[in-house]
Amino acid sequence: CVGCVWVFGEAIGVALDELYFNEDLIMMYQSHESLWNHRRFLCYLLVKMYNIDCIKEALMNNERRVSTKLLKCNDLYVKKHVLWLQTALCIPIKLL
Repeated sequence: CVGCVWVFGEAIGVALDELYFNEDLIMMYQSHESLWNHRRFLCYLLVKMYNIDCIKEALMNNERRVSTKLLKCNDLYVKKHVLWLQTALCIPIKLL
């Protein structure tokens, strides 16, 4: 149905917007584990609810970019996040 496709696309857009907003918050409030937990929730939501290869690939590329950018200031949290992505969501991400 056409309405279902619109709602599906809108929901993905909201989740992605929240992911980008979360990145900004992590930059402003470094070392806040709750922000990383929320990020993991958003990643889980995108992968499990929208089990589409293009979503998983886009998420992998985005998380690699974010993790590499934040590695120096949030070393422990980034490493935990990457390990979680690898084990829980089977996203083959490696830090550069």
